[in-house]
Amino acid sequence: MHESERISTRLRELGALVPEGDFQLQGSGSGPLKGLSFVVKDLFDVAGYRTSAGNPDWLAEQAPASVTAPLVSHLLDSGADLFGKTITDDFACGMFGENIHYGTPLNSRSPERVPGGSSSGSVAAVAGGAVDFSIGTDTGGSVRVPASFCGIYGMRPSHGYVNMNRCFPQCDYFDTAGWFTRSVDLLQVVGDVILSPGDPFSELDELLVAEDVLDWVEPKVAEAFTELFRWLEVSGRGKFFNRNGEHYLNTYWPLMSRQLWNTHREWLEAKERTLAPGLADRLREAGKVDALAFQKATEDRADIAAHFNDALGSHGAFLLPTTPDLAPLKGGELGDLNRFRSRCVSMVGGASLAGLPQISIPAIEIQGATVGLSLLGPRGSDRALLRLAKSIDQRLVPWRQRYGPGG
Repeated sequence: MHESERISTRLRELGALVPEGDFQLQGSGSGPLKGLSFVVKDLFDVAGYRTSAGNPDWLAEQAPASVTAPLVSHLLDSGADLFGKTITDDFACGMFGENIHYGTPLNSRSPERVPGGSSSGSVAAVAGGAVDFSIGTDTGGSVRVPASFCGIYGMRPSHGYVNMNRCFPQCDYFDTAGWFTRSVDLLQVVGDVILSPGDPFSELDELLVAEDVLDWVEPKVAEAFTELFRWLEVSGRGKFFNRNGEHYLNTYWPLMSRQLWNTHREWLEAKERTLAPGLADRLREAGKVDALAFQKATEDRADIAAHFNDALGSHGAFLLPTTPDLAPLKGGELGDLNRFRSRCVSMVGGASLAGLPQISIPAIEIQGATVGLSLLGPRGSDRALLRLAKSIDQRLVPWRQRYGPGG
């Protein structure tokens, strides 16, 4: 079987692609990504194809894109071959990756559990061995959470550091592209292509365990990570939350939801739309965010950014679990999923609110499911954070052999 045929077949087996996303575009030139394969989340325009944003009602009203998103073009120009567009939760509003219209892509690490969202198809394509890397988006965890659930590497870069033109918008305050790989080396190679040249940061050598986060996660996760940090001999401690976890959630939600509602209100109200369970209610609540709540959240966001700036300085990095618990089982109760989402947003919301880079790397395996180790650095320290991820990943090799994914 030819390699391109193998890739396409595997993508279908994983349920990673949207119905109109099964196509191939060959990369050009002999750049650093020559010979590598990738897929992109179906929020990015690709010339000649429609963008669904995870919803068939939206798709039905779209014309084929006339221009390819600059990020996608840049990857093609760097030599990588594109193998299609991947499933996302409706409007990228989801943490679990269960799309009622297009299906749930496979979590190859834990097939009975969700892959994570909203970049579900992108994470499934890499975790399942179909492509070398993939592009997702991350507003409130949509790269970091799936990477944790599926036991692979995922990076959210500093906000504003990646060109987001021709990408379906959710919230400009937080939206960024991110990428998935199965190795830290390739995570860095892709980052070198995507990120702008130059990095004012030297090494991030002041490592801080986010001790208050360990009180926020499930006891089995806290216990495993306490042992992991002991293994890594990380003695530094820091305060991740400037108040508490609920404060990050309560700051993130008004900002994200109000902008999402304002951007797409006209389309949402034009007629009845078929949306994921619970999403219509969340969008209606978004429409109720008033100017006072929005202003308070804006002020609190600035305080949170200042907190991280003080805590990290120019050499610090937080170490913390990416998610508070294992990936939920498929078909979970809506109430349980909403509670999980709230706890998770409180953790991943720090990087979103402060515009910081964060990397999730495979670290812990419990009951056949994975939880990633997150590294969070100062704004603009993306390349230094990638170097730190590579260093810690090497130190984790014997740990994984005993306790972690692949062990």
